[in-house]
Amino acid sequence: MVHYFIQIAKQQSLSKAAAKLFISQPALSKQIKKMESMVGYPLFRRNSKGIELTSKGRALYEDLAPHFQQIHQKIEEHIDHDTIRFGCTPFVSSYYLLEHYQGLNSANVKVTMIKNDSAQLLPHLEEYELDAVIVQDMPSHPRLYTQFLFEDEFVAAVPSNHPLAQQELVSIEECLVETMILPPPASPLYKRVMDLIEKHNVIPLESINTPHLTMLGYTSIGVGIAFIPGIVSKHVKYHGVTFLPISDRPLIRYMYLVAVNRSILNLLTYKLSV
Repeated sequence: MVHYFIQIAKQQSLSKAAAKLFISQPALSKQIKKMESMVGYPLFRRNSKGIELTSKGRALYEDLAPHFQQIHQKIEEHIDHDTIRFGCTPFVSSYYLLEHYQGLNSANVKVTMIKNDSAQLLPHLEEYELDAVIVQDMPSHPRLYTQFLFEDEFVAAVPSNHPLAQQELVSIEECLVETMILPPPASPLYKRVMDLIEKHNVIPLESINTPHLTMLGYTSIGVGIAFIPGIVSKHVKYHGVTFLPISDRPLIRYMYLVAVNRSILNLLTYKLSV
């Protein structure tokens, strides 16, 4: 019951908290009503954005949350987890997972497979060669368990000596008429850029295909413009490259955690949320 209360307070939304806790919203509401009956006062009130803590509810949350966190961590320290075999793409491994290294290491998570296209990981998960993966734009899978993690907005990687690099924001049309540094044709990003070219009825000066990890190298020597995940641009400074947001957010990917069972999904969801 306390766990439910703390999660709602963090999410400020019954629906989001229910999704995090893997229970229905009505069941969650029922548990909170029980807790309100027990303490003798309302814990939450509705506002225009969702729900918020009452003054007494906030006081209770601030008192309970640190203790609950410590208890949760201590319990996990005494759980004997087997090695969790993890699969992801190079960018996710190099940037996103490193932010959560300590938590994942304590859960004995080992990255045992890396693929350039996250869709290539799913067959290995279905064959139980992996226990969990992070995939792009694939929210549901038969017989597997899925949790949304984050959205990642692509930015334009522009040569620093290019006129566009002087701007604070670029449009997708400005980028698409330049020489494009693109990943291999089988990649989701390539297909989405091709759709944008068709939608805006423009023709790039040139299109050059190269592996994901060398796209920034080509950009740095002034060959052309590339589209790079936001998680990369937030963590690296690349000589000769300027990262610029793109107006109207035309390129966004949604990242999901997928696991072979709910126990692993719950554990990794927690480790990736703290």
